[in-house]
Order: sequence, then C-alpha cells, then structure tokens
Amino acid sequence: MSKPIIISVANEKGGVGKTTTALNVGAGLNKLGKKVLLIDLDQQGNLSDYLGFDFSNRPTISELIYAMVARQPLNPDSFVLTNAEGIDYIPSSKMLATTTSILSNDRDSNTVLQRILNEPFFEKYDYILIDCRPSLDLLVVNAMVASDKLIIPVQAEKFAVDGVGSLLDTYERIRHNQNPALTISGILITMSDARTNMAKDVDAVLRDTFGNKVFQTVIPRLSEASKSTSEQKSLVETKNSKLGKLYIKVVEEILHG
Repeated sequence: MSKPIIISVANEKGGVGKTTTALNVGAGLNKLGKKVLLIDLDQQGNLSDYLGFDFSNRPTISELIYAMVARQPLNPDSFVLTNAEGIDYIPSSKMLATTTSILSNDRDSNTVLQRILNEPFFEKYDYILIDCRPSLDLLVVNAMVASDKLIIPVQAEKFAVDGVGSLLDTYERIRHNQNPALTISGILITMSDARTNMAKDVDAVLRDTFGNKVFQTVIPRLSEASKSTSEQKSLVETKNSKLGKLYIKVVEEILHG
C-alpha cells in the first residue's frame, strides 16, 4: 500500500473550530470511501470526547510517543479505537501536557511523530488527520514535520490574519529545514457571520493576503456545531446538517486541490 496523506489541522489560537474541522473533514473523507485515522494531539482531549472516548485506562498518543522515544517495541494497533461512525482514532489524555519534555529526550526530537507514522501499520490508511493543540511548541512542530499538508482554521474575527502569521513563519521554517514537501492544503474561514461587516472584511483580507490558499468554502457560525459536539456525532453524518454539507465541500476541495 502507498503512504497515507498526513494532514495537520493547526492554529496557534484556540477556539477557532480546529477540532470540529479535524473531525468533520475526517468524517467527510470516511463518507467518501477513504480509510481515515484521526489523532488527538491536544491534552484537552476535545477530539477524543467528540469521538466518544470514555477516557478509560486505554493507551493514548502519549504512551505511543513514549514508546518511540524509549525505543520500546511498537504495536500501534493496540492504540487505535473505532467510533460509532466507523472512524479510527488514537485518543489523547492529560498526560500529553508533559510530552514535550519526553520528546526533548530524543536525539532527533522533531521527528518522533514522523517515525511513528512511518511504521508499516499506518499504510492501511488513505488519510491521517492530526488535531494539534493551540500552540507552536515541540509537539506541534512534530506534527508538521510528519505531515504532507496543513489546514489552518481561522475564525472570522478581528486580528485573524495576525494569528495566521506566526503559524506560517513556523511552517516556512519547517519547510526550509526539515520537511520541504509540506504544503498548505488551505486556510479555512470558520464561525463566520456573513451579516456582519467584520466577517466580510476578514474574508476579503484573508483572500487578498493569501489568495488561492483560502478555501472557497466558508463555515458559518451555527448552533448545530455545539449540538454535534455534545451528541458526539459528526456534522457530516447528521441528517439535514448545513455545516455537514459544507464540510463535504471542504473535503472535495482537498481531494481536488
């Protein structure tokens, strides 16, 4: 089998719809027949909760990272769970908050996640999506070094462009030093209220600044997003979901981009 396409969903700023995007892009790919793995790389565990993880004693991404750093035998299959919609995922836990110190003990600390995902087990997937925590620390750098593409969700609010800038600086540094194949799949405008001048201005500025790097599809602010999270069901699989249909359009842009 060929190597999966690995996509990091990242933004240094929290509360921009990152987890909702990661899950629903994954669900959309799954709906269109792709074999998908989601990885929760945020100690808050929002993606894990969204997927229905019960935060039991099951091993999480933290233990998988530790096993790689400690040069222990890996059995990735034991870390993978499957949710009610048939989406495979590796959950997170609060232990991830201390993982940067574990990573720093590795002689090549930026490539730990890349080495994990190079294990033959992961070749069974067409796409691997990584929901990154809101940071640009060593763990997020690991995700970007391991990835082929980057999705940047950006909330339609003031200072949105400023928030993208530092992430793009990190992206360019990683491309220059460690992963020249990394590309931007797209900047996704989220939580947009098209009735407001601010949303219109942010949309215009992002498109003027970043051109075709911005997805044509815009995700509006609708209450069904929070309802989807509480019900632990993707928008894509929610009947008559406006947001679900829009996320399918985002997936189609990814597939044809």
